[in-house]
Amino acid sequence: MTDEVDANQDRSRRLYEEVFGRGNYAAADDLMAAGTVNHGPGSPPVLGTDGIKRQAALLRTAIPDLRATLNDQFGHGDRVVSRWTGSGTHSGPLTLSAGTVEGSGRSISFDEIRIDRHAGGRIVESWWIPDRFTLWQQLGLLPASPGRPADSGDPAAAGERREARPAAYASQAALPAVTDQMLQAALHRVRPYTVCILHAAPLYQEPGPARESWVQNVIWEHGKRNYALYLAGLMRIVCPIGNGSGTTGVSIFDADPDEVGRIMRQDPGVKAGLFSYDIHATQTFPESTLASAVAATVSNDSSDSSLGRRRARAG
Repeated sequence: MTDEVDANQDRSRRLYEEVFGRGNYAAADDLMAAGTVNHGPGSPPVLGTDGIKRQAALLRTAIPDLRATLNDQFGHGDRVVSRWTGSGTHSGPLTLSAGTVEGSGRSISFDEIRIDRHAGGRIVESWWIPDRFTLWQQLGLLPASPGRPADSGDPAAAGERREARPAAYASQAALPAVTDQMLQAALHRVRPYTVCILHAAPLYQEPGPARESWVQNVIWEHGKRNYALYLAGLMRIVCPIGNGSGTTGVSIFDADPDEVGRIMRQDPGVKAGLFSYDIHATQTFPESTLASAVAATVSNDSSDSSLGRRRARAG
């Protein structure tokens, strides 16, 4: 049994070192059964070896010097559990469903835990959990964790959001052709959200020397609460408006209108009479969900984007 477990562990190790670390995609066919079953997070099982080849090719295109390092591994019976780290330089394009993230020159490091089931000298079933959150943070698609230094020169470390950029608009004729059948099929993939439109109430004061300190303090607390709502995954997008129109921001909540109403009634700015709001139930245009979208702004009051710096100087 020990020899069999050792052989299984070696097979699992070679899968990552060869396919991901060396770009030897054909090795997947040698190490995995033709009908191997792959279980990834948030998706139905996928049969065969094409999926792991595509994933390795996608990563190696974005990270040509990708290294696969085995951190920990143990086997028992027909199962092998491995903890891997992929690392390298993001120097090529990374193609995602939302668009393409061009090479940034950043050093990238991300982990994955994988369980392989072996039979007949092949991997016949796998369960894998990649740390996509950390990878997307390093690519700038998500804000960095609070512990990361903000002055590292990395836009993601400063909390900025790097967009996956689609192709630039050229003309109507250059757009993809959409048939009636395509739109009908897409209509089954809409998702509900709630939009909140924030307005300046009678006690609101525009930023500037005439603004009273209590107003500034309330808006600061309003911004902190918005950031807490974002961290909790409730307020997904904040779009500040500072054009003097009386509308101070638009936000998109991943919550139903009743819950958003409860949230907004407790907003410090609303309770103090600085803001009023309208709530609208909505749904996304087909497939334009916010599955990986995050807010990058802590306050609906766009004119107060430097409030933290002013407050720090005042202190």
